[in-house]
Amino acid sequence: MTKKRKNILIHPNRIEDLDKTRAELRKKAIKPQATGYSSICRIRNTRWRRDIIFKADFIAEKLKSMTFMVFHPIGEEKTMMLQPVPPEWINRTSVCHVQHRFLGKHRRFAFKAKLDRVPEPCEILRQCGIDPLAQGYTFMLEEWEIMDDVMGKIPAYKLIPLNALW
Repeated sequence: MTKKRKNILIHPNRIEDLDKTRAELRKKAIKPQATGYSSICRIRNTRWRRDIIFKADFIAEKLKSMTFMVFHPIGEEKTMMLQPVPPEWINRTSVCHVQHRFLGKHRRFAFKAKLDRVPEPCEILRQCGIDPLAQGYTFMLEEWEIMDDVMGKIPAYKLIPLNALW
């Protein structure tokens, strides 16, 4: 007779049963739904620039915290998503910070975020099915409502490849 192992996680102040936590999350889970909002961004991957640039209206309307993370959804091929997060998450994960570009109010893409953290631009391009050595690519940001384990129901933006810059 074999005894079933329990998946537990020991925190400094408590012990968490991971099987029970996963079962509760599955009950509350919702299917991702497209909201219909979209914008565009560009990823630049050159020797001097490794960043993502955004339009000002996207930052003003959707990315008010000026911080985000890029992730690959489990079980989906050739997909990367961008999720706005609170700045406090800097201690938990790799968070990108958005900042104004020089003379940004006179440019189509007024804000930028350096992609010097995980994932790097070449990894984002590879996960989207694009040559990782591409120097730049334009993406459509399509808004989806997803269920996050920590924050609940939140918007996330799917990176959909449009065309190469060079």
